[in-house]
Amino acid sequence: MLIIALTANTSILTAIVNDYSVEKLFARQIEGLGNSGDLVLAISTSGNSPNIIEGVKIAIAKELSVIGLTGETGGELGSLCQLNLNVPSSRTARIQEAHTAICHVLCEIVEASLEEPTPKITPIRQEFAQDINKLVN
Repeated sequence: MLIIALTANTSILTAIVNDYSVEKLFARQIEGLGNSGDLVLAISTSGNSPNIIEGVKIAIAKELSVIGLTGETGGELGSLCQLNLNVPSSRTARIQEAHTAICHVLCEIVEASLEEPTPKITPIRQEFAQDINKLVN
């Protein structure tokens, strides 16, 4: 299992923004790195961030699974994702706080799935883990 944060490599970010545009920031990386069966976690408080939308469209074209984290309305991103988690708020700070908590739960699910022989996931998180497993398997 390999997990890559598409926001972490400053050299790549600078090159893509300089040579293409900020709207292509994630799309170009997903074009080069994404393979069928991979999972993309797309995060946008509004659900309408052009660079996130462009990346997700490429992910879909490459048959990657997409989970979205959005705010109250879901925006365009919400309609593109196979699984979208809308935080029921229009306040950016509250949405970002909830996204942080959701990401921690996702990390726990991934870590638990790597344990042998049986992953230990709390019952509250079990249903969420099952939804994710259906999406990626």
